[in-house]
Amino acid sequence: MYHGSWQSPGLIASFVYAFRIDIVNPAVQTASNFWTMTLLDHFAEPIPSFNLWAFPEITLSTYARNSAPSCYLGDCVGAGAGVAIPVKITLRTQNVVSTNGQIHITAPLEFGFDPTPTAPLIEGDKQTPCQIREYDNHNMSAIPYTWRMAERDCVIVDRGNPLDGTGTGDTRTVRIIVRYQFNPADLRPPKAFRPDATFVLYFWIHPPMTFRPAEAWMLESFGSAGQELDIGSAIGWEVRRVMTLFEHSNTGGVNQFTQTIVPAVPQPHSNGPI
Repeated sequence: MYHGSWQSPGLIASFVYAFRIDIVNPAVQTASNFWTMTLLDHFAEPIPSFNLWAFPEITLSTYARNSAPSCYLGDCVGAGAGVAIPVKITLRTQNVVSTNGQIHITAPLEFGFDPTPTAPLIEGDKQTPCQIREYDNHNMSAIPYTWRMAERDCVIVDRGNPLDGTGTGDTRTVRIIVRYQFNPADLRPPKAFRPDATFVLYFWIHPPMTFRPAEAWMLESFGSAGQELDIGSAIGWEVRRVMTLFEHSNTGGVNQFTQTIVPAVPQPHSNGPI
């Protein structure tokens, strides 16, 4: 190697060299997870690589993009004024999240997951309704398995003063905790988020009360001892404003008509199928 007027000795035996290489990770974990290196006629032994930390697939959708309820004759769609909307998250994992492991989902600022008012706190956090549907071998046409309540806890990270039970008011992060209770009459194995299945999660959330552009939702998974597993993100939806005042008049203001649309609060959501 030449540098100006002097010649480099090249790579010297027993010296340590650092290389910086820009790469693009594969979408899924490869079966053979090793690197190789050659220099002229010299070959290095296979070098163990790192495990991928990214969720291989995350999609997110909502059933209403409104910032507040849009009502007509008592029928309302949207959110706000105590009305939460269902959100659907589809994901796959690189690593297994087994019993006592967790998946954390953080929505953008001013979103808030809907708490269950009468449910007891779990590990100091408020419970929130959720559903988990599991599709074996990623077959979305098959009938999914719906996780039982005993197999998961869904709680909002909203810890405040432990003396009076108040929270911080930031309810945009939810924890899914994988649970297992041994039952000699029920021999079903413990559930886990695993790479050979696709999972569809349903939550209820309150969006911001005004316009917001589509922003990223963050996801992380952790093992039973708290070790980091997967990390990823998905772009949400644009929150749109809702018309609350309708005014119409002809030329000169004759026959003017003004109506204020008062959002009606529908019945609370159920935790049944969507």
